Amino acid sequence: MVSRSTQRWSALVGLLALLVLIAVVALPSERRAPEVTSPLVDPQTFAALVEIVSPPENGEPLQLEPRIAAARALGDAGAVAAIALECGLESWPEVELAADGEPVHSEAHQLRAPVVRALIESCPPERRLQHFAALGRGASVDVRRVMFVWIGAIESPAALTTLLALTDGVEPIQWQRDYIARPFEFALAARVAARPDALLELRARLRELAPEVAALAARACASVGTKPALEFALDTLGRADDYDLALLAALARGPRRSACVVDPAALERLGRRLEDSDPNLRRAAIDACGTLAYVGALEPLVGILENPDPVLAQAAHRALVVLARSDHGRDARAWRLWVREEERWRNSHWDTLLEELVSSVPGRAARAVRELASHPLQRDEAAEQLAELVELDTAPQALLLDALVSLRSARALPGLVALLESEDEALAERAHRALIEQTGLELDADPRSWERLLQR
Repeated sequence: MVSRSTQRWSALVGLLALLVLIAVVALPSERRAPEVTSPLVDPQTFAALVEIVSPPENGEPLQLEPRIAAARALGDAGAVAAIALECGLESWPEVELAADGEPVHSEAHQLRAPVVRALIESCPPERRLQHFAALGRGASVDVRRVMFVWIGAIESPAALTTLLALTDGVEPIQWQRDYIARPFEFALAARVAARPDALLELRARLRELAPEVAALAARACASVGTKPALEFALDTLGRADDYDLALLAALARGPRRSACVVDPAALERLGRRLEDSDPNLRRAAIDACGTLAYVGALEPLVGILENPDPVLAQAAHRALVVLARSDHGRDARAWRLWVREEERWRNSHWDTLLEELVSSVPGRAARAVRELASHPLQRDEAAEQLAELVELDTAPQALLLDALVSLRSARALPGLVALLESEDEALAERAHRALIEQTGLELDADPRSWERLLQR
């Protein structure tokens, strides 16, 4: 039960907020009312909001909580006024910084941010997005860049739509300015990270986006580092050299949490850039192959070891070490010898190891798992075979899980999804953790959720 003292305190706060609201709506005649330029902002509501964060004429100190309560009482019109003030569509000198960098009223300036933020956040997410869209239509890029930051933090399926809509009319040259491009890129990355299904909308609208916006969207997805986001970024390669260079650099420095689980079909676009005549593009592609552990790039990377450019040769060596999980030096002949040995191993042992996976002889299945996982060049093929064994239920599930996890291949994911339905709850939980770790996706344990988002 709520105590009487708590009830009295709540009533007191409510009464104080009401008194503040009454006082601010009736502005003193001697205080100049702020001028409003946007037709979407109600002048009286904006004046009331400004009055809330202005110093009282009687010299009493400003208190935060009653001011927030009074601001929230302004309702939907108050949220519009707050967005306009926060994003720079409207201003009020008494709570802004003066030319010397000092606020006219320091106390009012300190209260401005928390009061305005609280009022904006009190508006429901969908309604808030509608206000941002309406106020941002035709607004300057300086106003929109502040809106980008706010929209990136709104948890709503409509946030991405609003974010993309605000890019309409932005001149191409303005996207070259980091203070405009970065807020948009970070906001889009936040939306994709929070709602992986946002990529479905992004794919559907990619052709509609300006080239500069599409480039920023791809870079944002590269920074997110989830399997679907990385594949989206890779699918956009091939538009233009400057576009690809920026994207490849983003892929190369991206997080490694999703390394080795990108679909090989998406990585093929990356491999095409390894033969580019532009050394900068070629270097970026080499680095990205290493970050994403693209085994299909092994042969061209070995060839690049013989390139007279030491920068390219050194980058190729680093990438090869990642792919092979071993180091055979800077000599291309040593790497080609290793590849031939791997091929001989494949021809001699593959069928036997697959048979041992379903063997009832103690230790044989475990040995086969360790052997398969120790040969990275065959990991995609091995993962595909093991995933099929999960479906057939002809081998110990715990061993198959260990093998699928250790292979770190996109081809292993269907097997991990199938193991979510295992009757062994501990094993199903391990499969779920492995899926999260190898894709970067924070989904529940429902196999249907994983199947939908892992489709290409």
